[in-house]
Amino acid sequence: MPTTPFLPLPEDLEIIGVREAGNQVEIQVLSHRSRCLCPGCSLPSQAIHSYYRRHPMELPCTGRRVRIVLSVKKFFCHNPDCPRKVFTERIPELIEPSSRLTTRLRALIQAMGVAFNANGGTRLAEQMGVQVSRRTVLFSLHLLPVPPVGQIKRVGIDDFAWKRGVRYGTVLIDLDSHRIIDILADRETESIKQWLQFHPEIEMISRDRGGVYADGAAQGAPQAIQCADRWHLCKNLGDAVESYLKHHPLAIPASTPALETKETVTSASTYEQRRQQRRAQVTFERKQAIVEKVREMHRQGISGHGIAAELHLARGTVRKYLQTEGPIRQTPRTRQPSLLDPHYDYLCQRWNEDTPTALQLFGELQQRGFQGKLSIVKDARYPPSSRTPRHETPTKITDHQESSPNAFSKRVALDPREKRGEAYP
Repeated sequence: MPTTPFLPLPEDLEIIGVREAGNQVEIQVLSHRSRCLCPGCSLPSQAIHSYYRRHPMELPCTGRRVRIVLSVKKFFCHNPDCPRKVFTERIPELIEPSSRLTTRLRALIQAMGVAFNANGGTRLAEQMGVQVSRRTVLFSLHLLPVPPVGQIKRVGIDDFAWKRGVRYGTVLIDLDSHRIIDILADRETESIKQWLQFHPEIEMISRDRGGVYADGAAQGAPQAIQCADRWHLCKNLGDAVESYLKHHPLAIPASTPALETKETVTSASTYEQRRQQRRAQVTFERKQAIVEKVREMHRQGISGHGIAAELHLARGTVRKYLQTEGPIRQTPRTRQPSLLDPHYDYLCQRWNEDTPTALQLFGELQQRGFQGKLSIVKDARYPPSSRTPRHETPTKITDHQESSPNAFSKRVALDPREKRGEAYP
């Protein structure tokens, strides 16, 4: 029978049969074209060589897969100058050469791949009755024509990872249309230079802080204005504010303690504070020695990878030390909030009234709305640095004990912050 509105076919193609084969419908189509153009020399030929069948997939029908059994011909090419002697019949209105999908189905898969990526397009196609793999969706996307770049005034340059930590490429974006216009296989200066030389109309280049892109933009488009992209501008501002706040802390006046017992407990941690300061100073000096060692090895010509392997440091740490000029600055650490903070006044009162156990304090705090675990109270009641032997009984701190350097070691701390030598708010 001829073509139908349910399956429109090109001219000279006829449907000769329809049958069900399991979960799919097979439609037998026969070609009546008597001649065809040779794809090599474009000369027509009527000399039939043989017949063969193709089995492309077509758009689904009522959720069922549809396969076309297409009977076409092979022709001889009698042009002596043509390298092809035999060629197959072309039907570009229905199917491309060597394709297993019709043009209509290929267009549908491309649209789903563009909208939902390969995995999402595969799942959607399965629900529609089209069984394709993720690779088929990716291959179909690669068949889409690439639009010409055209005239560009403002371009953005950034890198991306083909394989993170191993190989990187470069992506170029039109800042006016916010579309990707090209992808380079690497992020070398020469590649950026050559691409920019083909576009002398570029007026502005937005890039990251890398020196490779700066050199490539300067050599390939000296007439263009270079600027940092928005993300790096915000990153630079955030780093500057963070660095300032770390090394220039805000002068917030200390609040007056509400209870006298609070002063009694916190004053006893003065010795521990001095001990923590000495530890921090030793750690800082050790870090400064490592930084000097990294810089010395770099001056000797050792690469960053070699320095990291020799000193057992991360490559990012080595890079940070090399980018820092002069001596490093000591960064104060901020105290993390504790679940015991809202109950501090009550704990001070109980500690100065009696010597309750951690279990007793835990039960009392639960009645006051404490949501933490017993281990938090135990760590606050018996920190490792101030635990007393079992045969000794903890005693309260008196005024004459506060002046003793060993006062902290003879008492039971109230909170892990006292162990670290931090003052309460």
